[in-house]
Amino acid sequence: MSSPITFVYKKINDVEISLDVWLPDSVAVTESVSSHRPALIWFHGGGGFCGDKGPEKSQWFGHWIKDFTTKLNGHFFISANYRLLIPTTAHDMIDDIRDVFKYVSEHLALDPVGNTKFSVDPFKLAVGGESFGGYMARLAGIHVDPKPKALVSMYGMGGDFLSRFYLDGIVTSKKMPFGSPLFDLSNPRFQTIYELSKVETSTKAGFDENHRPLGGDRQDLYPLTIQRGKYLDYLTGIKGLSQTLEEEKIWSATEASQLQQVPKVAHNVIPQLLLSSDFPPIYLIHGTADSVVSIDESEATDKQLRILGVETHFVAYEGGEHGFDNAAGTKAQQGDPIYEKLKPLKEWLRAKLE
Repeated sequence: MSSPITFVYKKINDVEISLDVWLPDSVAVTESVSSHRPALIWFHGGGGFCGDKGPEKSQWFGHWIKDFTTKLNGHFFISANYRLLIPTTAHDMIDDIRDVFKYVSEHLALDPVGNTKFSVDPFKLAVGGESFGGYMARLAGIHVDPKPKALVSMYGMGGDFLSRFYLDGIVTSKKMPFGSPLFDLSNPRFQTIYELSKVETSTKAGFDENHRPLGGDRQDLYPLTIQRGKYLDYLTGIKGLSQTLEEEKIWSATEASQLQQVPKVAHNVIPQLLLSSDFPPIYLIHGTADSVVSIDESEATDKQLRILGVETHFVAYEGGEHGFDNAAGTKAQQGDPIYEKLKPLKEWLRAKLE
């Protein structure tokens, strides 16, 4: 397997935030094609609390989308880290997203990258991500200027943060992500787990042979916060917001009423409140059996954007659980059981970027 080239795209005090650049496969680029190549910028998942841009630390890295991009389309694949929730909020993440696009456009577009003849075409950028990365991609579609040419969301969050899933809390393990046991909230560990003051941009992600989280406490934060019904508190940085919205039963309100009920300072980080007709074309893929991020979120985005007249392409993968693509060891090659379902995405991205 080839290795990426890593660049620090941003530094805040002593915290360096980096991205990996996977180069286009020269075999996929004919002599008649420009050496100025399109790029797909990708954000990893982890509920916002954990995760990493590459396969060395994250079991959730999407090898297939990287191979689709570099080997089959001959485009750059750029996977970026970002500041993780606590003490960071999604407002800080928007700044990171903008800075990723700025760095790519200003530093990877002028000269060939690595030992190749290829540089990034700053006018042909797409963005995507899996799970929380799908939320980051939605934020890019709203807050980056100029807007990406296309957007990919793999079982992505952010389609409906005002649903009961995020606000009600969970009282039965059947509704927990992957059906895992409920956390014992009386455990002293869970009284202090949120007391994080160090800014983090990367953790391990996945599970060991005993199904223990490789990301430690940070990997537990997403299911724990969902169980407590407090996710929006940490996403927005507004303590008590989740309880207020739950008491108002905001999920049953009209879109106009939701705009009034949600504090304006939080609007920027809740995509469904800001979608507009100039949102980029989007390709959504979601498993019908997803217990971590409900398929309802992709359906909500698809419906909202169609009403606005935005091009959408929505694929529901029958029986797919969260991370169905990586769990199956999907590779971008003929004969793979999931390949044919994902293959149209490769062609769609090529059409949007070439």
